[in-house]
Amino acid sequence: MDHYSTEIASTLARAAADAYRPRVDTDTIRQLWQADDAEFIEDDDSTALLVSDRAVLIVAHRGTQITSLGDWRSDFDLRIGHTRCGKLKLSGHAGFLRAWQAVWPWLWLRVKELNPATVYVTGHSLGAPQAVLTALALTREGFPVRGCYTFGSPRCFTHGSAGVVNRNLLNHFRVTNGNDIVPRVPLPIRFRHCGQHVHLDRFGRERHRPGWFSLLADRVLGYRGDLVGEHSMFSYRKALGGGK
Repeated sequence: MDHYSTEIASTLARAAADAYRPRVDTDTIRQLWQADDAEFIEDDDSTALLVSDRAVLIVAHRGTQITSLGDWRSDFDLRIGHTRCGKLKLSGHAGFLRAWQAVWPWLWLRVKELNPATVYVTGHSLGAPQAVLTALALTREGFPVRGCYTFGSPRCFTHGSAGVVNRNLLNHFRVTNGNDIVPRVPLPIRFRHCGQHVHLDRFGRERHRPGWFSLLADRVLGYRGDLVGEHSMFSYRKALGGGK
C-alpha cells in the first residue's frame, strides 16, 4: 500500500501510544487489541512493542522516556553515524541509529519467528527514525510491510541517505501535528527528513505534502504557546480523531 489512510494512521497512532505503557501491561494491551499476543522488546537505549495475530504484526517503537538516561543520550548524540539495512548503507544522526541497532537484532529474530503475512510499523519521536529503519530493513528482507507511519519525527538522515530511504520505502508517511517543535530539529544543516509529509493543521485537516509557506502560516495562526504539548501522542491521537 503506497497511499495514505486516515484509518490506518489512527490505528497506528494508538499503537505508538501503547508503546509507552509499562512492560507489565502486555496482557492489557493484548486484550484491548483483541490480539493473539503483545510483547515488548527492550534494550537500554530503545523499546519496541509488538502486537500480533495470525495475519498481522504491528511494530511500534517507543519515543523518549523522560526518566531514561539512554534515551536522552540518543537524542543528543548529533554526530554522523552509519548503519546497514540489508545491503543499503545509511548515514544519519548517530544517537538515533545506535538506538535502533541496539534493539534490531532481537526484533529481527522475533519477526522471523512470527513470520507475519502483513506488517505495519510505527513510532513516535525518538521511535520514529527507528520505525523507518525497521520498515526498510524488513522490506529489504522480503517481509510485506504495508505501511510505515511515523509521528513527530525529528530529522534523522543525511541528505544522501534520506534519498536512499525515499527510493526504497515508498509507503512511509511522516505525520506532523500543529506547532510540534520536534520535527523542526535538529536544524536542516546535517540532517534531512524522509517520507511523504502529512501535516495535521490547526483545523484538524490532513494536508498532504504542504509547502513551507503554508506550514509557516499554520504555525503562526495556530500558535497556542505550547510547542511541546502538541508533540504528545495524546495530541496526535486527538488530531486524528482517535480519542485518548
